[in-house]
Amino acid sequence: MIKAAEKYLGVDVLGKHRLVNYYNANCLPLVDAKRKYRMTYNDNWCAMFTSVAAQQSGLGPDVFPYEVSVMQQLKWAQDNARFTKRVSDVAPGDLILYNWKRNGHCDHVGIVVEVVGDKLKVIEGNKSDTVGYRYVSLPNTQVWGFIKVGPM
Repeated sequence: MIKAAEKYLGVDVLGKHRLVNYYNANCLPLVDAKRKYRMTYNDNWCAMFTSVAAQQSGLGPDVFPYEVSVMQQLKWAQDNARFTKRVSDVAPGDLILYNWKRNGHCDHVGIVVEVVGDKLKVIEGNKSDTVGYRYVSLPNTQVWGFIKVGPM
């Protein structure tokens, strides 16, 4: 999933539109029937980006939360015993959830690229309206937790 995500590093506006179109054509069918939302070019797109990377990596909806809502990705993880707050449980390819406003609602998501002790390298869509890396040191009050992705 990381390699699929990294090919979009620095994507421009037209590349973002291609990501949205790809999501609507290829990922939307994998979303829970009650939650299908067709992305527009003006929507926040961090969760959509993770879904595109997962789909391009061949992950099925049984091991990945296909969704455009970060809160719904969290709900899926909790319902499927894939949510953790322990960095010791995290591996490359898992998702990191952020609560930027510290208001109890997850509002951003990225893909963990590397874990070195309490430091993470993360790739994110919708980071300054492109795809880029973020470096996170833990503990961090803006990190809500993690979603375990893939076979367990």
